[in-house]
Amino acid sequence: MDRYSDLEGTLQLEDKDLKRNVSQKWVEMAILIILICFAIFVLFAKPIPGAVYSPLGILVLLTVAWVYYNLMYLSGHDFLRNNYLRIWFLFLFLCQIIHLSVISWNTELVLVYQTLFDALDNGLNPYQEAVIYHRLPDGSGVLVPFNYPPGEILVYWIPYQIFGHWNYGLILLINFVIQLTAILIIQKQTPEIGLKQKLPFFVLLTILNLNHSASTIFLTMTLAGLLLLDQQALDKSYKRRILLILIFTIGLLSKFYMIPLVAVYYWHNVIDQRQLKYLVDAVVNLFLVVILLIPFGIVAVFESTILFNLDLDLRQESTSYYPNLLSIMIYLLKLKSLYLIIVVGTMFGSLMVTRRMELLKRITLILCLSLLIFPTPEDQFFGSLIAFLFLTKVGGATKIIH
Repeated sequence: MDRYSDLEGTLQLEDKDLKRNVSQKWVEMAILIILICFAIFVLFAKPIPGAVYSPLGILVLLTVAWVYYNLMYLSGHDFLRNNYLRIWFLFLFLCQIIHLSVISWNTELVLVYQTLFDALDNGLNPYQEAVIYHRLPDGSGVLVPFNYPPGEILVYWIPYQIFGHWNYGLILLINFVIQLTAILIIQKQTPEIGLKQKLPFFVLLTILNLNHSASTIFLTMTLAGLLLLDQQALDKSYKRRILLILIFTIGLLSKFYMIPLVAVYYWHNVIDQRQLKYLVDAVVNLFLVVILLIPFGIVAVFESTILFNLDLDLRQESTSYYPNLLSIMIYLLKLKSLYLIIVVGTMFGSLMVTRRMELLKRITLILCLSLLIFPTPEDQFFGSLIAFLFLTKVGGATKIIH
């Protein structure tokens, strides 16, 4: 009799969990619909004068929602065999093909780096001088300090010096080689997963974001994710942690999308797990980043990159400004001066809510959130996010190969 009572109690608990999950899905679906309606309203209402409006914000929102669903509700087995996943991949693939086919070969990114190289050739500090070309919504140009992190320079400057010229085709080639390198590393380090299952990911990730300067962050986040697959090995091996510190350093000097990854990693190990050796790692990591900023001026780089991106008015004056989900809300509520506080508060709250999650899942979730609170909709990070989702879902079956 007790056995049947225990079974009945177990079934009741499972039924409650199922009902709670169903209710949660309906709430999340309602939130998504509200956000999509708001994004559509913004697209047509154009509430910020001078801003550029496009469906990009809606695409970012839908991609984040798709990653969230796969992350939270699908097992690794179901994830790799999900037909809806392949449909979404095909949609993103076609979007990228169309974008590459219509983009001008005199795109702003080509001119940004050409003026950067000209400044360096003339011995100027691009973070202290207004020498970098940016195109405004009316088609006119403006010269401003370089607002990309310095890790974005060397990866393009070296091929420029080798080939002796600069154009859009060279950008595509550099990005393709770097992204293909990352994919080959994933293939080598995840032999337990068949190539047939990984092929849709590899095809998409090879071509995704070729038109942006985001290949370095894609490579570094992929390498970091592979190392994080085996947290126990990191705990035991200082050599692995040193390697991860070096990868973090390159990533932090490349794109801001590495910041939430690094923040979650150190918060998880230092604050939640109370492992002081990771505090030492964090200090070393910060020291390396600061040292490598010295040639361009630490304050100058900080002002031209981080502060520039957090100043919504300055971004609108200096570049073609595409409002994102959070930034448009802040504009409409007239809270622009509180943008930094709201972003930091949102990230801190997400760290509190996710503290019981497994590390890779926690990082992927906060990477999703980051795409919604950045000043502009950053589709250039889709590849990095999808790669991290892939590693999170298959992480239980894979380990780093020695």
